[in-house]
Amino acid sequence: MKLPALRMCIFFLVVIPGIVEAQATYTHRDSSEIYKLLNLADELDYEGRLDSALKIIGTALINSKQRNFKRGEGFALLKKADLKVKKTEYNEVQQLLNEGFILGLTLQDSLMMGLSHHQRSQYFRTINEYPKAIESLHTALNFYSKIRDSLYIGICYVDLGYSTDKLGMYVISSDHYLKALRIFEALGDEKETANTLVNLAICHYRLNDKQTCVKLFKEALSIQETIGDVKRISATLGNLVTVYSQLMPDSALLYQHRALEYAKKVGTKNALAQAYSNTGNLLTKQKKYSEAMELYLEAKALNEESGDLGKLFVTLISCAELSDKMNDSLRAESYYTDAYDIASRQQSKPLFQTYYQLKSEFYKTHNNFTEAFSHLTKNYLYRDSMITEKTKSEISELNLKYETEKKELLLVKLAAEQKQKLAEIDRQNQIIRVSKLLNLQRENKIIILEKDQELKDARLTEVTAERDKQELINHNNEQEIKILEQDRLLREKEIRRKNDLLQLGMVAIIIAALLAYLLFTRYKLKKKVAEQSALITLRNNIARDLHDEIGSTLTSINILSKVSSQNFEQAPQQSKLMIDQIKEQSQAIQQNMSDIVWAIRSDTELLEALSSRMSEFAAKTLESQGIHVNFNVDGNLLNKSLSIESRKDVLLIFKEVINNIVKHAGATVVDINWQEKANGFELSIRDNGLWKGTSNNTGTGMKSILHRAEQIGGRIDIHTESTGTEVLLYIPFA
Repeated sequence: MKLPALRMCIFFLVVIPGIVEAQATYTHRDSSEIYKLLNLADELDYEGRLDSALKIIGTALINSKQRNFKRGEGFALLKKADLKVKKTEYNEVQQLLNEGFILGLTLQDSLMMGLSHHQRSQYFRTINEYPKAIESLHTALNFYSKIRDSLYIGICYVDLGYSTDKLGMYVISSDHYLKALRIFEALGDEKETANTLVNLAICHYRLNDKQTCVKLFKEALSIQETIGDVKRISATLGNLVTVYSQLMPDSALLYQHRALEYAKKVGTKNALAQAYSNTGNLLTKQKKYSEAMELYLEAKALNEESGDLGKLFVTLISCAELSDKMNDSLRAESYYTDAYDIASRQQSKPLFQTYYQLKSEFYKTHNNFTEAFSHLTKNYLYRDSMITEKTKSEISELNLKYETEKKELLLVKLAAEQKQKLAEIDRQNQIIRVSKLLNLQRENKIIILEKDQELKDARLTEVTAERDKQELINHNNEQEIKILEQDRLLREKEIRRKNDLLQLGMVAIIIAALLAYLLFTRYKLKKKVAEQSALITLRNNIARDLHDEIGSTLTSINILSKVSSQNFEQAPQQSKLMIDQIKEQSQAIQQNMSDIVWAIRSDTELLEALSSRMSEFAAKTLESQGIHVNFNVDGNLLNKSLSIESRKDVLLIFKEVINNIVKHAGATVVDINWQEKANGFELSIRDNGLWKGTSNNTGTGMKSILHRAEQIGGRIDIHTESTGTEVLLYIPFA
């Protein structure tokens, strides 16, 4: 329950004007204008016009600062924080509340200090940090004045009950609600009394104590009807429908008609959503599933618009159960998933317990007994963590204690009234006896005695009044001394806490800096090791390639040299051919070494350099054989880069394919195209020749091509048609 804007408005109109005259740096007219702005902001807030309310609060803040009206500035800061929370703009909230608290501390205003922590608890509740909300509420209780701020203390206990209920602490929650109930009854605040009875009833409903729950709801409804609280009547009737739908369906239907009428009168989204949801429940019991689903979906849409996650969870569960009854299990699973997401966001034990219980029944219906047992186990775990027999017993004891205290107070009151009546009778009898006695005396003596009695009564009244006045002054002085002492202790405690936090912060910063330095050093070391490992691998690969290329070629040259020298005189023509082969192989090994050296140069890492070298080689090799070359490169690829290994292998694969075309294809035209593909590029080499190369060929050249493509994570596809052959090479970027 959030502090309603209307209550803040009443505070500004009633409490503050009595203090304004003590200020000396602004006029009564100034303070009245600022209070009017604050009241206007409250009204806009109540109407849901949050942006307009923020503008008004901004004006109130400026005027308060200009006129040095600290009290108006403090309450404006707190109101701005409240509006920011409602707009879910949390970045300034903590700062605004801290500034408001400091001003309250400066002015020694218990209400302002208490409200700063009270509103802080609302902020924590909004972000589902209930333990922090509870801590802030206890702090607010320490600051509120038990004499002047009893209404806010009662509201604080209601908020404590709500927060502890969310954590499944039902005994503590019930105790807080009962404390609030005593305060509101003592103040004669019927509206808050009814609201607290509703909260207490919900607590008993969670404990499956439906009889007590119905009794409390009816008490609240009676009060709400007396004071004409239409909005709350609608909500309470909806709650009664929920309970009676499990106990007495006919009564539930009766209450539902009334709830729907009031919900339409109120017109708020929450009230209409609850009414639609309850009507859907009743229609479901009557097996009117289609009509019920329409109402559930209406309620779901309204709950989503209002942002009430708790009611949205209940509506989603109802949609899931109804979908299952309509044999739409997939839709039911979807609604259950949405409900689980809400329970996770809220971190609410009651929501988790409900989810696992109903999901277990769902799986059981569909014969998935493993999942049914798993969810039932989780349901019991959540239920046992929240509700035990001891819990029910303790809450019953609290209720009994409350009822007993209430009866005892009533007896004391009746006894006091009886005693007063007897005293009055005795006094009247005494007067009669005195009158009879005085009538027997002389008239002049009667007059003297009456005058004397009046004088004595007057003196006694004066002495009694003086004594009561002095006692009140002494009591006020003692209270002020206690409050000052408590404020001093709180300030000292706050200073010590800030110093401790500062020291802890410094230590944390130093540790974080050391950890960052160690992690950065370790990262640099790992990076250096990785670079060295990559360099060693590259060197080994280049050495292996050079060894393979040069070794095999030199062996071939050696053999050809020996054969040609032996047959030079007998077969000079054959020896000449062998010498030409030695020349070609020497040129080939020279070219391969040149390609490897080119590939490892730092200025050749871009595809622009690689395409230039490949274009040059293709033109030189093919055009010298009378073969026309079309070389096209996608412009987006020119600034892309490849690793040394990839550059080398792509170039060697390209040259091997071009050489195969020259040797075996008998082609007249070769089209070479580079295109960018997803996360890489594709090189297409297409000729119109007759060679029938495929990726399944077992020749040394084809094996080399496939091996090199595989080494750099690429692939080669060869498509052979009657009109020629196309080689497709796909290489991914690093």
